[in-house]
Amino acid sequence: MELDQALSAFVGVVIGSAFPVISTILSNRAALRLERLRIHEGQRRAAYLSLFRFTRRLRNRIFPLAENKQTELHDAIEEHFASLDFTYYSNRTAEILDKLDDASVSTTHPDLVSEELVPDEFYEHTLPKLVMRLDQLCRAEMRNRTE
Repeated sequence: MELDQALSAFVGVVIGSAFPVISTILSNRAALRLERLRIHEGQRRAAYLSLFRFTRRLRNRIFPLAENKQTELHDAIEEHFASLDFTYYSNRTAEILDKLDDASVSTTHPDLVSEELVPDEFYEHTLPKLVMRLDQLCRAEMRNRTE
């Protein structure tokens, strides 16, 4: 009988001391998840700010009457493309960036020109539309993250 009481007391102590330990573990995990989320959102914001700078530069340099849009695109890609973090961008944004990169590569390596790319048409009509669409996507994503 005393053994049963001693065993019951021991089980009670173990269970009673397990609750604070479990509670501490769960709260630490929640704090860790929250910190990871903060870091992720900070990196995401930095990625979209880099994209915004890139699109702003392109938009300012390839306005409709710009003389050499091909060179401006190539220079912008050379200066900013390496700093863009595709991890955080949507598929539509990444597709536009890939098209811009392909067009830039075609300026330095004419043998790699895509059959879809007609240079005069691309630089006069398609490029401004792509840059405006990229700017809209970037602004929308940044706005969604701050709301």
